[in-house]
Amino acid sequence: MASVSVYRGSDKGAGPLRFRLSDGRGVCLYWSAGPGGAGGKGMPVEQYKIMIAGAYERLKKKGVHPDSNALREEMLKLMGNMAAGNLCSGQYSGARHASGNETEDNLTRQTTQEDLSPKTMPPDMPLVRRYRAYVTQAHESGFIGKGRYLQCCAIASRLERWLRATGREEVEVSGFNADMLLAYRQFLFDEYLYAEKCLPLYLNGCRPPSKRRKNSSVVMELKALKAFFTELENLEEIRRSPFRKLSREKQKSIMHVMYDAPIFLRANEFQTVRNTVVPRNLEWVRDIFIFNCCIGSRIGDIERIGTENIGHSDDGIPYVHYIPTKTRQLQNTNCEMETPLIPAAMEIAVKGLPSFKRSEYNSRLRLLLRHCGIVRQVRIFNEAKGSNDYIPLWQAASSKLARKTHVDIMNKVQLDPWASGLHKIGSRAVFRYTFLELRDRYRLMKLAFGDDAPAHQTAHSETSDLSHIR
Repeated sequence: MASVSVYRGSDKGAGPLRFRLSDGRGVCLYWSAGPGGAGGKGMPVEQYKIMIAGAYERLKKKGVHPDSNALREEMLKLMGNMAAGNLCSGQYSGARHASGNETEDNLTRQTTQEDLSPKTMPPDMPLVRRYRAYVTQAHESGFIGKGRYLQCCAIASRLERWLRATGREEVEVSGFNADMLLAYRQFLFDEYLYAEKCLPLYLNGCRPPSKRRKNSSVVMELKALKAFFTELENLEEIRRSPFRKLSREKQKSIMHVMYDAPIFLRANEFQTVRNTVVPRNLEWVRDIFIFNCCIGSRIGDIERIGTENIGHSDDGIPYVHYIPTKTRQLQNTNCEMETPLIPAAMEIAVKGLPSFKRSEYNSRLRLLLRHCGIVRQVRIFNEAKGSNDYIPLWQAASSKLARKTHVDIMNKVQLDPWASGLHKIGSRAVFRYTFLELRDRYRLMKLAFGDDAPAHQTAHSETSDLSHIR
């Protein structure tokens, strides 16, 4: 349904009134009002809004296409006739056709009444304060999880540092324009240069960056800001998002991101890490890494896996079950992820997963892989040079490496669901006939990870002591 809003033509509160007619993303038309009232005719603002909405609904019923160039002209003519016939008065809001049907203004009365209600957030609220309120509300409402909430809080802190560094601390939401957006984007890339000159901005415990930020990180932050301004636009707290004030080509350019080729351990490299004798201070790192490679979960879920997450199927196959933390808020059901535990993973689970800090795990993981001789050259794009750098794999390792390794190794032994030839390749109908059960995935995982221990060696798992697992 269409809605009509009214605001001043200037952000400073001066200037003529402007009316905006919105109907989704397809229709957005504007009218300016003269100094004597709406259209200079002394017409009350509320009635003028009702007249605009009513004219649009009449034309919509007559079949005038919303994207037609003649829409504005047709509406101006109809609005003129409505004003001349005094249809914008109380008679208009209560009039009926001869057939007894309500006039079109009744379709929009509720919308226009809502437009006149006061906003919960003032339009002159400082930008950072409004963004923090937006993030807090999204977190408390369950739209974003804890991890995403902390990321958004970090974005707010960076935005505040830029505003302070450039003397714009009190900039309001409506005052943040496209030029500021582009300047902030450049700051995200080059914040490490500001850090050297503005060290007091980092006295609150935030660690200043030491190198240029990656393009993917900048784009992720811009996407978060774009969602924020789109929300304000939908709430009509601002007239137009600064992102929509950029040309389509410029938007595409600043939001474009390129990813490096995936980095993972090959099957033989995984076996090397598994079988190499390592120092005692790296054994806990290897246990976590091997266990993570075997189940493929995110490192945040590894930190939360405990005894209650280990189960056994009716066939006696051990498996780990959990609800992924990152996507928990987006799932349509409460179904858990279930992944079989091959003997290598079960052995570690019985021994017990140690507690760890993610930053320490990342640094120790690189030491582990270097000790195991994982020196295969991988490509990492250098944005400063505009070309690829070739470095040993161990230098590029992080907590995401195990998940990538799991996906790659399992991909190399995948089955073809369409091998029977009864369905076209890519048809989802085949999955109404078949699916991989837990026992099938268990066999595939043993094959993929080279864990060919006899089945009788896993029989003890049903009665294994799992009390050591967190």
